[in-house]
Amino acid sequence: IRDLVRSRGLGDVYKRQDGYYRLIHGVCVNIIHVTGTSIEMTDASCADHDCIAQGIVTLENKDTREGGSYIICQQNFVTLRLCTRAELEAEGIVLQ
Repeated sequence: IRDLVRSRGLGDVYKRQDGYYRLIHGVCVNIIHVTGTSIEMTDASCADHDCIAQGIVTLENKDTREGGSYIICQQNFVTLRLCTRAELEAEGIVLQ
């Protein structure tokens, strides 16, 4: 399982290992937590924290939750997406 992070100024970032990651771009900061089966926005410098309130995306809930496989921080221009290797490969993205 991998997550794809898209953000203004950072491009696509693939997180392959479990852990907490800090995404910094300009004055915007987002903290994400990645596990083998989930992603979550745990902290953000945005004013309303709607991205944190979107909750955790897991392999089990990504097809049924309101946001699908995405967590979006509109104010900081960050999009998290939980996807499998097969889903990435179907989109033409091959990870080494």
